[in-house]
Amino acid sequence: GGGVSIYDPATDRFTHHVADPEMPGALPAPATLYMVEAPDGRVHIGLGSNGIAVYDPQTGRFEHEAPAPGQAGRLQHETARTLLYDRRGDLWVG
Repeated sequence: GGGVSIYDPATDRFTHHVADPEMPGALPAPATLYMVEAPDGRVHIGLGSNGIAVYDPQTGRFEHEAPAPGQAGRLQHETARTLLYDRRGDLWVG
């Protein structure tokens, strides 16, 4: 179980992505708790206690935003249960 299914309206099909933390560009963790689309079309996915994955629909690849406590501009805690983009385009993580 777990992972993310992505629907492509052009083909009317779903593609299921399972977690493979060892594979570059793959979903880094199976638990997906929340998703939000960024203004640029990428999708940020809250991975519970594993940070955030960012899906790029142009490349079909995931990037992992791992926590980096103490580093300015980086995710400070490993838990990402809710995500929100505000009117300015800033991503809020709770």
